[in-house]
This record gives sequence, structure tokens and C-alpha cells, in this order.
Amino acid sequence: MWLRLLHSGNARKIDLDGFQHWVHASRAHQAAFSAARREWQHINAAAALHQQHATLPRAAAAGPGRRRWLKTALAGTGVAVVGAALWPTAGSWVSVATDSTATGEQRSMALGGVNLTLNTQTSVRQLRDGERVHGIDLIKGEAAIDIADARALFSVNAGVGSSSTQAGSFEVRLADNKVCVSCVGGTVLVRHPAGQRSLSAGQQTIYDEQHISGIGAADVQAVSAWRHGELKFDRTPLRTVIAEINRYRPGSVVLLNDEVRERPVSGSFHIASLDLALVQLQKTFNLQARTLPAGIFLLT
Repeated sequence: MWLRLLHSGNARKIDLDGFQHWVHASRAHQAAFSAARREWQHINAAAALHQQHATLPRAAAAGPGRRRWLKTALAGTGVAVVGAALWPTAGSWVSVATDSTATGEQRSMALGGVNLTLNTQTSVRQLRDGERVHGIDLIKGEAAIDIADARALFSVNAGVGSSSTQAGSFEVRLADNKVCVSCVGGTVLVRHPAGQRSLSAGQQTIYDEQHISGIGAADVQAVSAWRHGELKFDRTPLRTVIAEINRYRPGSVVLLNDEVRERPVSGSFHIASLDLALVQLQKTFNLQARTLPAGIFLLT
């Protein structure tokens, strides 16, 4: 099922996410996918051989039945080896965000004295008091807020907490059920059911539904690198680097080599040329690469 979908050219982002979740669930799934891919190659080779002989009288006569066999075998391979995944259709998803960005897209907007920048795959809802926007709900993704002059409080609600300032710059990222708030300039107050933190420039805190961390140091250049078209990493596990690249790149990069998943990566990559970054990672970790339709990039 997965191979048929990935080769169809009709795979959606939710399908690619589902495939990654499935293939990383166990080594048995990885082995099944590899076996299915080999079987797929054998069937494609058989189909190509059949096509070459299709002009011969006997082959032409046997063609329709054989083509039916190939289609049945192809469908059977996908279902028998890797099973099926059920996902909502595109029409069943309803956006509740006022503003959102697609994969690889970034957007900046002025909200009455507040400059708001949305990173890739981000959704927010504007909070208004009449005509004035006094904050946003961050539904997913990452947002940067810049307030040059002192004004009324501006807040960002994310998860169970909120962050606010009257003058300053800060960034809020919501991913994997965790929220990271980084203060770039000025001050920002973070409120959480478990307590509050007052951040100054170069500081950050992280929270989830139950807990909020202490105040830690933030690498401001790395935190804000995405606003300048870069991704910066400092001894970051390869699996995390791949996951971050997947936020910006259409399709999906799938790392199937467990031996290198925790290997550290340091350096910076340009968001506009992430395929070059993948080539660098492939060579650095001596990986084999295979490209499939729908932007699937396998590293083994």
C-alpha cells in the first residue's frame, strides 16, 4: 500500500507523515518495506520485459491477461507486505487558523506596531480587541514577534502557557507537544500553570502540559537563523536534523539506518538548497540514497 501510494504521485503531506511514523515504528516495518521495494523492482522489471515483447503476435495476444496479472501482483505486493493505512481525506481537514504557512513558506505581517513573522508549517489565530490585535494563538509551528516601541501588552498563547511583552523581540515554537520560548531582545514574561519565568535577551524556557523548565541560555543566532534563510546545528543528533529539514522541504526524508541516527551534526545549511545539505549528510555518514516520487528521499 505504501509503495503504491508513494509511486502514484498523489501522496499528500499527511500520507508522508504517516509513512514515516509507520516505518520508524519497528525494525520489522523497515525490513518489510525493504522487501516490498525489492519485490516492486522485480515486478517493474517483469513489466518492462513484457512491454518490450508486446509487439510480437503471441505476446500481443497474451498481453491483456498478462497485464491483468501484473496489476494484480502489484496490488497484492503492496497490501500483503506493508498493509494499509487509514487517514482522513483532504476534504475532511478544516483549517481554524486565521493565518498559516505551507511547507517551505515564511510570511511577515505588521499588526499595528507589532511585526509578526511565521515560519514554515505554522498556523496562528489573531486575537482582537475591536480593530486592535493584542495577541495570537499559536496553533502549531513557530512565530517571531518584534515590538520596537513600548505599547500595550502583546501575548502569544501556545499550549497551556502564554508569553507577553510590551517592548522586545521573542520567538515561540510549538512542536512535539512542547513549547520553547526564546527572548531575543528586551524582556518577555512566560506564564504557565506550574509557574512563571521572566526572560531577558539570550534566555529561554521550555514547557509542556505539566511542567515548565528553569531559565536557560539561548543561542540567539541559532534560534533566529531561520529568519535569515539558514538552519544551524551544534552537535545535534542526525535524526533531529532530518526532522528539521522535513519541516522545510516538500516530500519527506526517511532515515532507515539506525546506526547513525544519534550521530552529532554541526554546521549550517541554506534553506533554499536543502537537497545539497542532504548530499552532504549522505557523504558525511556514508549513506546510500534513493529517490522516490512525491519527494521521498530514502537514506540507508
